[in-house]
Amino acid sequence: NNLLWFDKNDVSLSSPLPCKHYFPEMQGAVSLNWEDTTVVWTSSSYGAVSNSHLHTFRATPFGKGCPNIDLEEATKVNTNLFPPGLEDLHIEEATRSKARFMWMQTEFGVRQVFAVSIG
Repeated sequence: NNLLWFDKNDVSLSSPLPCKHYFPEMQGAVSLNWEDTTVVWTSSSYGAVSNSHLHTFRATPFGKGCPNIDLEEATKVNTNLFPPGLEDLHIEEATRSKARFMWMQTEFGVRQVFAVSIG
């Protein structure tokens, strides 16, 4: 899998802006504008028996091309371990409290669903 960025005004198979091969076995991705940066989360799954990874990193606001981040520096990417099969990611904002949660699920055996408060 490759992490690709699209210009929001030109999303088509002929317009991806390829970035380096950041996260092998990527299953899902979400982003959120936070203060003056964009926070990106990606999930990576390595089969039914190995722990999954949830990667978190910040980038300057998106424009043309890849985000302004050097993922070669391990200190810029936070990795959390989850049970095998972490895939889909979704961010929800509660209507009244404005609290934000990231919902995640696994794909193997008995599916597990996680809700994590963000922000």
